[in-house]
Amino acid sequence: MKNTKKHLRKYSRKIAIGAIFLSGIFLISFGYMAYAHLQKRFEVISAANAQYQEQLQISVTEAQNHAKAAEISAAQTSASLELEQKKNAELAEDLVSTREDSEKQITELKSKITKISTSKDTSDIAKEWEQRVGVLACGDENNTWSGSGTAFKGQYGAIGILTNYHVINGATYCFAAFPGDSQYYYIGSENFVFDNSPQDWAYLFVTDPSSSLFANAAQWSFCQENQLSIGDKIMILGYPSNGSQSSITVTQGIISGYESEYFVTDGKIDHGNSGGAAIQVESNCYFGIPTAANVGEIESYGRILAANAIF
Repeated sequence: MKNTKKHLRKYSRKIAIGAIFLSGIFLISFGYMAYAHLQKRFEVISAANAQYQEQLQISVTEAQNHAKAAEISAAQTSASLELEQKKNAELAEDLVSTREDSEKQITELKSKITKISTSKDTSDIAKEWEQRVGVLACGDENNTWSGSGTAFKGQYGAIGILTNYHVINGATYCFAAFPGDSQYYYIGSENFVFDNSPQDWAYLFVTDPSSSLFANAAQWSFCQENQLSIGDKIMILGYPSNGSQSSITVTQGIISGYESEYFVTDGKIDHGNSGGAAIQVESNCYFGIPTAANVGEIESYGRILAANAIF
Protein backbone atom coordinates (compact mmCIF):
# COMPACT_ATOMS: atom_id res chain seq x y z
CA MET A 1 0.00 0.00 0.00
CA LYS A 2 2.79 2.29 0.89
CA ASN A 3 4.60 1.31 -2.24
CA THR A 4 1.56 2.05 -4.31
CA LYS A 5 1.21 5.59 -2.85
CA LYS A 6 4.92 6.06 -3.30
CA HIS A 7 4.66 5.09 -6.96
CA LEU A 8 1.66 7.29 -7.44
CA ARG A 9 3.46 10.32 -6.04
CA LYS A 10 6.48 9.56 -8.22
CA TYR A 11 4.34 9.27 -11.39
CA SER A 12 2.30 12.30 -10.43
CA ARG A 13 5.45 14.42 -10.30
CA LYS A 14 6.51 13.07 -13.66
CA ILE A 15 3.11 13.71 -15.08
CA ALA A 16 3.10 17.23 -13.64
CA ILE A 17 6.62 17.88 -14.95
CA GLY A 18 5.60 16.47 -18.33
CA ALA A 19 2.48 18.55 -18.36
CA ILE A 20 4.55 21.60 -17.49
CA PHE A 21 7.07 20.74 -20.17
CA LEU A 22 4.35 20.16 -22.73
CA SER A 23 2.70 23.39 -21.68
CA GLY A 24 6.03 25.18 -22.10
CA ILE A 25 6.57 23.64 -25.49
CA PHE A 26 3.01 24.60 -26.45
CA LEU A 27 3.51 28.13 -25.24
CA ILE A 28 6.82 28.39 -27.02
CA SER A 29 5.28 27.04 -30.22
CA PHE A 30 2.28 29.26 -29.89
CA GLY A 31 4.49 32.27 -29.19
CA TYR A 32 6.65 31.45 -32.15
CA MET A 33 3.66 31.05 -34.37
CA ALA A 34 2.22 34.27 -33.05
CA TYR A 35 5.54 36.00 -33.60
CA ALA A 36 5.76 34.61 -37.10
CA HIS A 37 2.22 35.76 -37.79
CA LEU A 38 2.95 39.20 -36.42
CA GLN A 39 6.19 39.34 -38.38
CA LYS A 40 4.36 38.47 -41.57
CA ARG A 41 1.63 40.98 -40.72
CA PHE A 42 4.27 43.62 -40.06
CA GLU A 43 5.90 42.89 -43.40
CA VAL A 44 2.55 43.17 -45.17
CA ILE A 45 1.79 46.40 -43.35
CA SER A 46 5.32 47.71 -44.10
CA ALA A 47 4.91 46.85 -47.77
CA ALA A 48 1.51 48.51 -47.84
CA ASN A 49 2.92 51.54 -46.05
CA ALA A 50 5.83 51.73 -48.50
CA GLN A 51 3.36 51.52 -51.39
CA TYR A 52 1.24 54.18 -49.72
CA GLN A 53 4.31 56.42 -49.24
CA GLU A 54 5.25 55.92 -52.87
CA GLN A 55 1.72 56.71 -54.00
CA LEU A 56 1.68 59.74 -51.67
CA GLN A 57 4.97 60.96 -53.15
CA ILE A 58 3.57 60.52 -56.65
CA SER A 59 0.45 62.46 -55.63
CA VAL A 60 2.56 65.23 -54.07
CA THR A 61 4.72 65.43 -57.20
CA GLU A 62 1.64 65.57 -59.40
CA ALA A 63 0.14 68.25 -57.17
CA GLN A 64 3.36 70.26 -57.37
CA ASN A 65 3.41 69.87 -61.15
CA HIS A 66 -0.21 70.97 -61.34
CA ALA A 67 0.54 73.94 -59.10
CA LYS A 68 3.53 74.90 -61.26
CA ALA A 69 1.45 74.50 -64.42
CA ALA A 70 -1.30 76.61 -62.83
CA GLU A 71 1.26 79.28 -61.90
CA ILE A 72 2.63 79.31 -65.46
CA SER A 73 -0.90 79.45 -66.84
CA ALA A 74 -1.76 82.31 -64.47
CA ALA A 75 1.39 84.19 -65.54
CA GLN A 76 0.53 83.64 -69.21
CA THR A 77 -3.05 84.74 -68.58
CA SER A 78 -1.81 87.86 -66.78
CA ALA A 79 0.58 88.62 -69.64
CA SER A 80 -2.20 88.09 -72.18
CA LEU A 81 -4.50 90.32 -70.13
CA GLU A 82 -1.86 93.08 -70.00
CA LEU A 83 -1.34 92.74 -73.76
CA GLU A 84 -5.09 92.96 -74.36
CA GLN A 85 -5.32 95.98 -72.07
CA LYS A 86 -2.49 97.61 -74.00
CA LYS A 87 -4.16 96.81 -77.30
CA ASN A 88 -7.47 98.17 -75.97
CA ALA A 89 -5.73 101.36 -74.83
CA GLU A 90 -4.10 101.75 -78.26
CA LEU A 91 -7.41 101.01 -79.92
CA ALA A 92 -9.09 103.64 -77.74
CA GLU A 93 -6.41 106.17 -78.71
CA ASP A 94 -6.83 105.27 -82.39
CA LEU A 95 -10.58 105.59 -81.99
CA VAL A 96 -10.25 109.04 -80.44
CA SER A 97 -7.79 110.08 -83.16
CA THR A 98 -10.04 108.67 -85.87
CA ARG A 99 -13.04 110.44 -84.38
CA GLU A 100 -11.12 113.72 -84.22
CA ASP A 101 -9.97 113.29 -87.82
CA SER A 102 -13.51 112.41 -88.85
CA GLU A 103 -14.92 115.44 -87.04
CA LYS A 104 -12.26 117.62 -88.69
CA GLN A 105 -13.08 116.18 -92.11
CA ILE A 106 -16.79 116.65 -91.45
CA THR A 107 -16.16 120.27 -90.40
CA GLU A 108 -14.08 120.89 -93.51
CA LEU A 109 -16.72 119.22 -95.66
CA LYS A 110 -19.47 121.31 -94.06
CA SER A 111 -17.36 124.41 -94.69
CA LYS A 112 -16.91 123.44 -98.34
CA ILE A 113 -20.61 122.65 -98.67
CA THR A 114 -21.45 125.99 -97.06
CA LYS A 115 -19.10 127.79 -99.42
CA ILE A 116 -20.56 125.96 -102.39
CA SER A 117 -24.13 126.60 -101.29
CA THR A 118 -23.54 130.26 -100.43
CA SER A 119 -20.98 131.22 -103.07
CA LYS A 120 -22.11 133.30 -106.03
CA ASP A 121 -21.13 132.87 -109.64
CA THR A 122 -19.10 135.52 -111.42
CA SER A 123 -22.14 137.15 -113.00
CA ASP A 124 -23.77 137.61 -109.58
CA ILE A 125 -20.55 139.06 -108.19
CA ALA A 126 -20.21 141.40 -111.16
CA LYS A 127 -23.80 142.63 -110.76
CA GLU A 128 -23.23 143.22 -107.04
CA TRP A 129 -19.93 145.06 -107.36
CA GLU A 130 -20.74 147.17 -110.40
CA GLN A 131 -23.04 149.20 -108.11
CA ARG A 132 -19.98 150.14 -106.05
CA VAL A 133 -17.39 150.75 -108.77
CA GLY A 134 -17.81 154.09 -110.50
CA VAL A 135 -16.14 155.94 -113.36
CA LEU A 136 -14.10 159.02 -112.51
CA ALA A 137 -13.54 161.95 -114.85
CA CYS A 138 -10.84 164.15 -113.38
CA GLY A 139 -9.08 167.22 -114.73
CA ASP A 140 -7.74 170.69 -114.38
CA GLU A 141 -8.40 173.84 -116.39
CA ASN A 142 -6.62 172.40 -119.41
CA ASN A 143 -7.06 168.61 -119.50
CA THR A 144 -9.36 165.79 -118.44
CA TRP A 145 -8.70 162.08 -117.99
CA SER A 146 -10.56 159.09 -116.64
CA GLY A 147 -10.15 156.34 -114.12
CA SER A 148 -12.15 154.19 -111.73
CA GLY A 149 -13.01 154.25 -108.04
CA THR A 150 -14.74 152.06 -105.46
CA ALA A 151 -17.23 153.55 -103.02
CA PHE A 152 -16.79 152.59 -99.36
CA LYS A 153 -18.18 153.64 -96.00
CA GLY A 154 -15.60 155.38 -93.83
CA GLN A 155 -15.59 156.65 -90.29
CA TYR A 156 -18.65 158.47 -88.93
CA GLY A 157 -20.72 157.27 -91.90
CA ALA A 158 -18.83 159.29 -94.50
CA ILE A 159 -18.76 157.86 -98.03
CA GLY A 160 -15.44 157.82 -99.82
CA ILE A 161 -14.24 156.68 -103.24
CA LEU A 162 -11.03 154.67 -103.13
CA THR A 163 -8.78 155.04 -106.17
CA ASN A 164 -5.14 155.34 -107.25
CA TYR A 165 -3.20 158.48 -106.51
CA HIS A 166 -2.12 158.79 -110.13
CA VAL A 167 -5.80 159.06 -111.12
CA ILE A 168 -6.30 162.31 -109.16
CA ASN A 169 -2.71 163.58 -109.30
CA GLY A 170 -2.78 167.15 -110.65
CA ALA A 171 -6.57 167.31 -110.79
CA THR A 172 -8.53 170.16 -109.31
CA TYR A 173 -11.82 168.28 -109.49
CA CYS A 174 -13.38 164.92 -110.33
CA PHE A 175 -16.81 163.85 -111.42
CA ALA A 176 -18.03 160.40 -110.30
CA ALA A 177 -20.88 158.31 -111.63
CA PHE A 178 -22.10 154.87 -110.54
CA PRO A 179 -24.30 152.32 -112.36
CA GLY A 180 -27.90 152.41 -111.15
CA ASP A 181 -27.40 155.83 -109.53
CA SER A 182 -28.82 158.76 -111.48
CA GLN A 183 -26.85 161.28 -109.42
CA TYR A 184 -23.49 162.67 -110.59
CA TYR A 185 -21.03 163.74 -107.93
CA TYR A 186 -18.73 166.73 -108.18
CA ILE A 187 -15.75 166.41 -105.86
CA GLY A 188 -13.34 169.30 -105.50
CA SER A 189 -9.66 168.82 -104.71
CA GLU A 190 -10.31 169.99 -101.16
CA ASN A 191 -11.99 166.61 -100.64
CA PHE A 192 -9.04 164.59 -101.99
CA VAL A 193 -7.17 162.59 -99.32
CA PHE A 194 -3.73 161.04 -99.90
CA ASP A 195 -0.28 161.00 -98.34
CA ASN A 196 3.24 161.25 -99.66
CA SER A 197 4.04 157.57 -99.16
CA PRO A 198 5.16 155.46 -102.14
CA GLN A 199 1.84 153.58 -102.23
CA ASP A 200 -0.32 154.66 -105.16
CA TRP A 201 -3.62 155.32 -103.40
CA ALA A 202 -6.02 158.12 -102.60
CA TYR A 203 -9.66 158.60 -101.79
CA LEU A 204 -12.27 161.26 -102.43
CA PHE A 205 -15.04 162.25 -100.01
CA VAL A 206 -18.62 162.43 -101.33
CA THR A 207 -20.49 165.17 -99.52
CA ASP A 208 -24.04 164.31 -100.52
CA PRO A 209 -24.36 160.59 -101.42
CA SER A 210 -27.65 159.15 -102.61
CA SER A 211 -29.35 156.48 -100.56
CA SER A 212 -28.43 153.77 -103.09
CA LEU A 213 -24.74 154.77 -103.09
CA PHE A 214 -24.75 154.86 -99.30
CA ALA A 215 -26.31 151.39 -99.12
CA ASN A 216 -23.95 149.85 -101.70
CA ALA A 217 -20.88 151.41 -100.10
CA ALA A 218 -21.77 150.06 -96.67
CA GLN A 219 -22.31 146.42 -97.60
CA TRP A 220 -18.93 145.02 -98.55
CA SER A 221 -15.95 143.71 -96.63
CA PHE A 222 -12.20 143.38 -97.01
CA CYS A 223 -10.57 139.98 -97.52
CA GLN A 224 -8.72 138.61 -94.54
CA GLU A 225 -5.12 137.59 -95.05
CA ASN A 226 -5.91 133.87 -94.69
CA GLN A 227 -8.47 134.15 -97.52
CA LEU A 228 -5.84 134.98 -100.14
CA SER A 229 -3.51 132.47 -101.78
CA ILE A 230 -1.58 132.15 -105.00
CA GLY A 231 -3.85 130.55 -107.57
CA ASP A 232 -7.05 132.11 -106.22
CA LYS A 233 -9.51 133.17 -108.90
CA ILE A 234 -10.09 136.94 -109.01
CA MET A 235 -12.21 139.51 -110.85
CA ILE A 236 -11.13 143.02 -111.80
CA LEU A 237 -13.81 145.67 -112.31
CA GLY A 238 -13.26 149.11 -113.79
CA TYR A 239 -13.59 151.41 -116.78
CA PRO A 240 -10.55 150.92 -119.02
CA SER A 241 -10.31 153.27 -121.99
CA ASN A 242 -10.21 150.30 -124.36
CA GLY A 243 -13.11 148.49 -122.65
CA SER A 244 -16.85 148.89 -122.89
CA GLN A 245 -17.90 152.45 -123.62
CA SER A 246 -21.35 152.05 -122.09
CA SER A 247 -20.86 149.88 -118.99
CA ILE A 248 -18.33 148.59 -116.51
CA THR A 249 -15.72 146.12 -117.82
CA VAL A 250 -14.95 142.91 -115.95
CA THR A 251 -11.80 140.85 -116.49
CA GLN A 252 -10.72 137.66 -114.74
CA GLY A 253 -7.47 136.03 -113.68
CA ILE A 254 -5.69 134.52 -110.73
CA ILE A 255 -3.32 135.71 -108.03
CA SER A 256 -0.03 134.84 -109.72
CA GLY A 257 2.33 135.97 -106.98
CA TYR A 258 3.35 138.71 -104.56
CA GLU A 259 5.69 141.65 -104.97
CA SER A 260 6.25 143.89 -101.96
CA GLU A 261 2.79 145.38 -101.22
CA TYR A 262 1.31 144.33 -104.55
CA PHE A 263 -0.40 141.19 -105.76
CA VAL A 264 0.80 140.08 -109.18
CA THR A 265 -1.95 138.86 -111.51
CA ASP A 266 -2.37 137.58 -115.04
CA GLY A 267 -5.70 139.43 -115.16
CA LYS A 268 -5.69 142.28 -117.63
CA ILE A 269 -5.31 145.79 -116.17
CA ASP A 270 -5.28 148.77 -118.51
CA HIS A 271 -5.34 152.50 -117.96
CA GLY A 272 -8.82 153.41 -116.86
CA ASN A 273 -8.98 150.24 -114.73
CA SER A 274 -6.83 152.10 -112.23
CA GLY A 275 -8.71 152.63 -108.97
CA GLY A 276 -11.28 149.93 -109.69
CA ALA A 277 -11.96 146.88 -107.54
CA ALA A 278 -10.09 143.56 -107.27
CA ILE A 279 -12.36 140.84 -105.88
CA GLN A 280 -11.45 137.36 -104.63
CA VAL A 281 -14.19 135.26 -106.21
CA GLU A 282 -14.55 132.40 -103.71
CA SER A 283 -15.11 134.67 -100.70
CA ASN A 284 -16.54 137.60 -102.68
CA CYS A 285 -14.33 140.09 -100.85
CA TYR A 286 -12.33 143.17 -101.83
CA PHE A 287 -8.57 142.78 -101.56
CA GLY A 288 -6.94 145.66 -103.44
CA ILE A 289 -6.76 148.40 -106.08
CA PRO A 290 -6.00 147.39 -109.69
CA THR A 291 -3.04 149.60 -110.55
CA ALA A 292 -1.90 150.32 -114.11
CA ALA A 293 1.58 151.62 -114.81
CA ASN A 294 3.32 153.31 -117.68
CA VAL A 295 3.58 151.25 -120.83
CA GLY A 296 6.51 148.86 -120.71
CA GLU A 297 6.86 148.85 -116.92
CA ILE A 298 4.49 145.97 -116.11
CA GLU A 299 4.51 144.10 -119.44
CA SER A 300 1.99 141.22 -119.39
CA TYR A 301 1.37 141.02 -115.62
CA GLY A 302 -0.81 143.45 -113.68
CA ARG A 303 -0.36 144.74 -110.16
CA ILE A 304 -2.99 145.09 -107.44
CA LEU A 305 -2.14 147.28 -104.46
CA ALA A 306 -3.05 145.30 -101.34
CA ALA A 307 -5.84 146.86 -99.27
CA ASN A 308 -3.96 146.18 -96.02
CA ALA A 309 -1.21 148.50 -97.27
CA ILE A 310 -3.78 151.30 -97.22
CA PHE A 311 -6.02 150.66 -94.22
